[in-house]
Parts: sequence; C-alpha cells; structure tokens
Amino acid sequence: ASPQHSDQGSEIGTDFNYDSLLEESPSKSRQQQQQTKPTKRYSVSTPAGAGGSPQLQACFTTSGRDSAQESRDRSGSSCRSEASSSGGASASGFAVKKSDAGDSDIRHEMEDLQKQNSALKEVLRKRDTLIAELDLKLSRALRFNVTRAGPPRFKSESAMLDWIKEKSDNLRHLEEQCRVLQNNNRFVNSEVRRITSLRHMEQEKFRNQDKLFREHKLQLENWKRDYLFLLQSCITVPTGDVSDGIELNLYGGGRHKERLRELLEEARVVNPRLPTFESLVSPDGHVDSYGFRHSQESESMQLHYISRQLHEHYATTLDRYDEHQRHWKSFIASNRSFTKTTELKSLIRGGIPRMYRSAVWRELIHAQVQEIRSVRGQQYYSGLVQRATESDIVAKHRKQISLDLMRTMPGNVRFESSDSEGIQKLQEILQAFCLHNPSVGYCQGMNFIAGMGLLFLSKEDAFWLLVAVTECYFHPLYFTGSLLGAQADQLVLKDLIRRQMPNLHEHISNLDIDVGTVTLNWFLAIYFDALPFETLLRLWDCFLLEGPKVLFRFALAVLKSSEAALLRQTDTIGLWRHLKAAARLAFDVDGLARTAFAAGADAGVPSRRELDARRGVYIAALAEADERRKRLRRRALQDEEEEAEEDEAAVDRGDMESPNQPLVSSGLSSPDGSVWICYGDSGRSQVCRLRIEDNLMFSLGVEIESQVSCSYSLDSCQVVLLGTLGMFIAALDAGS
Repeated sequence: ASPQHSDQGSEIGTDFNYDSLLEESPSKSRQQQQQTKPTKRYSVSTPAGAGGSPQLQACFTTSGRDSAQESRDRSGSSCRSEASSSGGASASGFAVKKSDAGDSDIRHEMEDLQKQNSALKEVLRKRDTLIAELDLKLSRALRFNVTRAGPPRFKSESAMLDWIKEKSDNLRHLEEQCRVLQNNNRFVNSEVRRITSLRHMEQEKFRNQDKLFREHKLQLENWKRDYLFLLQSCITVPTGDVSDGIELNLYGGGRHKERLRELLEEARVVNPRLPTFESLVSPDGHVDSYGFRHSQESESMQLHYISRQLHEHYATTLDRYDEHQRHWKSFIASNRSFTKTTELKSLIRGGIPRMYRSAVWRELIHAQVQEIRSVRGQQYYSGLVQRATESDIVAKHRKQISLDLMRTMPGNVRFESSDSEGIQKLQEILQAFCLHNPSVGYCQGMNFIAGMGLLFLSKEDAFWLLVAVTECYFHPLYFTGSLLGAQADQLVLKDLIRRQMPNLHEHISNLDIDVGTVTLNWFLAIYFDALPFETLLRLWDCFLLEGPKVLFRFALAVLKSSEAALLRQTDTIGLWRHLKAAARLAFDVDGLARTAFAAGADAGVPSRRELDARRGVYIAALAEADERRKRLRRRALQDEEEEAEEDEAAVDRGDMESPNQPLVSSGLSSPDGSVWICYGDSGRSQVCRLRIEDNLMFSLGVEIESQVSCSYSLDSCQVVLLGTLGMFIAALDAGS
C-alpha cells in the first residue's frame, strides 16, 4: 500500500491495498505467499516545537513476511534516509534540523522525540505482530469471501480492525464448524473402517461357503457317477453267452428306476440329447450321436443303457474333463502336424475329444500313407472308383462284398438298408481297394475297418484308412488268404500271456484251448463289435498313433481283468464265452486303458521293433508249415484222382459198383440219446438223425460240401463237430 502523509500533527494515516492478496494462488506455499505480500508504508508527523523547532518525519516500512525486529530496523533506517535526503546528511535513524534555539531546548526536544519514537515503535511492533498473524488467515478467507467488486479499502485503522475482528469471528466460527466436521469425519471414517472390516469378513465367509458348496457339489456329482457305475457293475450274463442278453441284479425293486428317472430329468436340462425310457421302447428307438439305434425291450437293458449314458454325461462335468479339453485345444493350436511325441501319446491315451476326432484321425492316417499318396496323385481314388464298375478284379470279389455290406453295422441308421448312403460309400471304397491292391483284393473284416472310418471321415479318407491299415500298420501278409500275419500275432500273444499271466497260460494249455480262436477276429477287425463302442473308440485313437502294439495291450488287459473267472472254466466253450463276455462288458474305458498301458510298463510289452521281429519269425515258420500242408493236400488230391481213375476202371470191368452211390461215413449219439449219421459221396455229405424206436431217419437239411470223415459230440454245450476230407470242421447245434 502506498503511504499517506498526514498534516494533522501526530495523527497516523494508513491506506492498505489488498489487491495482491486476492491475486495469490491457493496452491502457493506459505513461503511464496509471504514473498509476494505488499509492503506497507506508514508516515508519522509531529508538530513544530516552540521557537520554530524543526518538524520531524519518520517513515516506517513493514512486510507481512518480516518479523517485528526486522520491521523496527527497517523503519528506523527509512527515517534516517528520509531525514538525510531532506537535510543533506547521511545516517540511519532520526535526522533533526538545527535551528537558532539553544542546545538545551534541542536536547529536551530530542528526549521528547525519542520517547515518542519508542512509544510509536512499540505500537508498530504490536500492530505488525497482529498483522503477521492474521495475514495468512485473511488470505485464505478472502479467496472465498471477497466479491467481484474487488478487495475492501480501509480509510482508517479502526475500520480495518473492525473488519479484521468480524472476519476473525467468522474464521473462529468456521474453525469451530471445521472441528465439528472433522469430528464427524473421524466418526464416519471409523464407521467406514468398521463396515469395511465387516464386509471383508462377510466376503471371506461367502468365499468359504462358496468353496464348501462347490466341494459338496463335486462330491455329490462323484457320488452320482459312482452310483451309476455301481449299477453297471451289477450286470450278469445268465446263459454265459453275451449274445443271449444280460441282466441287472438289483435290490430295491423299482426304486433304482425312479432314481434314474430323476437323474435323467435333471441331466436332460443340460443335454436334451440324452435318451429317455420312453424312447428306448418306441418302435424307432433312440438314435445316439454316432447314428446307432438303441431299442431295448428288457428293463434290465434299459436301466443299464441309461446308466451308461448318464455316467458319460457326468464325466463331462468334471474339472479334469475341462482340463483335458484345454490341453487338446492348446496342442492343436500350436502343432501343424502330429508326430509321435510323449505329449501327444499321453493326450491320445486319455481319449481324443469328439470335436477333434475327425481332424486328428485324418492327420494320423495321412502321415502313414504320405508316400503312397504322393506317388499315386491327388485324383487316384476317383480314378479307381470310375474303373471299378467294369473291372474283372472287382467282379471276383463283388459277391462277397455284397454279402458283407449289410453285416457291417445293421444297427446304424447310415448302414441299415441297401439304399443307405453309408452302404453305397462302403461298397465304393471296398471295390476301389480291390483295384488298388489286387494281390489282397477283399478280405472279410475290411468292411468293418472301412465302415468305422466312414463314421468320422470322408469317403476318400476312409479309403486311405483301409490302405494304411493293410499296408502300413500291419504286415503285408496280414490280410492274405492264409492270414499268416494275423496267425503270427496270435502266437506272439501266447508268448505274452505266458510271460504276464503264467497261471492262465498253464490253465489254457491244460484244457488244450487255443485262445487265438477268439482273439484272431479281434485283431483282424481291430476289435470292431468286440468291445463297447466308447471303449472301441479309445482303442482306435491309440492304434492310429502307436500301431498294432495297442492291440496286444488291450488283449492282455481284457485277459487280466477276467483272469479269475477264466481260471474257473473247465471246458473250451465256457472259456470262450467268458472271454467274449469280458470284452463285450468292458464299459470302464478309463479303467481298461489304465490296465492296458500299466501292464505294458510293468511286465514289459515288447517294443514295436521287437514285435515285428517276433512276428517275422512266426510268419516264416507258419509259411513253411503252410507250404507243407499245401504239398500234402496236392498229394492227397492226386491220390484221390488216381483212386478215382482206378475205381472207374474197376466199374468199367464190372469188378465194383459205382462210387457215386451215397455211403454212411460217420455216426455218433447225441446228448439227448438220438443218433446222428452222415452219408454221402466224396463231393458232399448230408446229416440225418435216427429215431431208433420208430425205425425212422430224418434229414436235418444240412449239406456239407465234402465227405465227413469223423464226428465228435461236446456234451456240455450240445454241439456236434464234424471233420471233413476237405480239411475243415463244421459245428452243429444239437439242441436245435
């Protein structure tokens, strides 16, 4: 503020300007505010003494940032400076003009002035102290309370003090309100902290309850799966032959059926494709996702099938199922080709997810036939299809192919009639293969392999699957007329049974049973129609990656799981039936797979190279034995021709009757007391039954294209075995 000089004696005049206070930024620090505060200047005038004593002037300069001592020093310095400039002297403090009066008067005046100066300094010090204390408060209050009209200007000190007092009262009121608000704020903060703590406690409690709920839910799902699995394990085969049907021995009457209904209704909310009891007894039956039609009249079969489907459904709700799906998704995204690695082997042994099976099978098959396809060209399959209709090679196998088409999958909607799309594709593939490999042509069992491929692959890929199986996975002699490769594998399997299950091997040997009679078809058709379909899929998944070694592993697993029951059998037919039933009832996919691969790890199933070596040794031995049989057969045929010529010559001479007259060649008694006889000539034989008490003979309508040379009755199962000169055996059911 600029100083105001007063002419009224010792009156103090002030004029404060607070513009600079309003211009201060709220964000400035206290030091910045003090540095920018205005300088306040005060002028004090005293009346002239008697005798023309000189007039004294004192100027004081203060700043809001200065202390009281600094204010007094600068005011004294300013007064001396102004006195010096007016009188021409240089000094600090007061400057007094000399007059004509005496020295004594001057001393008195100087003493009065010094007292007055001291009093003024004390007033100024107190005022400066008050101003310094209020400056900061005013700067804060003025930012909010001063209107646009500008800061107030005071004409007197009393007005300023009144204004300061009013603002101080307002400030104290605001401070009191601030303290109240602070107390309220502290209370609110404490309540917020308390509520937050309670909220955290509730959240933790909710998390624990949610975790417990999930654990109980998972436990409940596991109990449901175990219950369904237990129902499946109650299955029995009353006749010993699984083809005659199965039964579930359950206690509790209809209670289990009602529980299955409840579980089924609950599961169908998630998966509406699950079957119902009503669909299983309807004329059209229930068609599953693979196209197989299921129609069950027996309540036991209904309960068992529903239990299986529900068990598979609950398996998809497990965490390990989701984790397995994620692993497959990650593997397929990061791998363009499927080479045999430990990771891929582990994934496939756990099962290929349904959504990826077609693509994975295709990649595995193409990896096997890559060289063949590159040599043959892209249009190779379509060319074979076009040539097949007029090919003489195909004509030789067309009859057998036509007979086997309808036997492939009669229970599947894609193969249930001759006009079905699957039947047309299957015929096309089998005929094309006859042209592709004329030396093999068509062999029974190929229809199952190609049909299995058509469930997941296109026509051309199913054709290459058949090529891969017959030419890459198996030995070239596997599907020839003599089946040398398949027979050799049965001998290898016997060696493995002797190594891993010596008790079972000894039992089978004592009964003089050839287990290959059953397992040969398992290997030729890659277990098609021997295992439950879900188990069959797992085996095929592993086979397409690891090859024929998988067939041995699963055969050993089936034998191992049913070893105790097989050791109790005392006849050939009983053992065969139990072995077939053990395979047909292998619904525990994961359990059988674990047994298969664990057995290989523990007992040391030979590697693929060792299996090939053993197979080669047995194939050589079988080929030599087959050649000996052919020589003996040729010699026998030659002897028969010579005997026939001699007989014809004897007939011509009249020494004997014509040999074409029917003769009785064999006879035996059946378990029911009747007598069977076989009569005929060298070309064919007929089977008849004699009723001794009535002297009657009944033809059974059975004709065999060779002369029967021997016969044997199996009393335990009412089966009659007939041996022929054509070196084959016919089995007849005596009960029918």
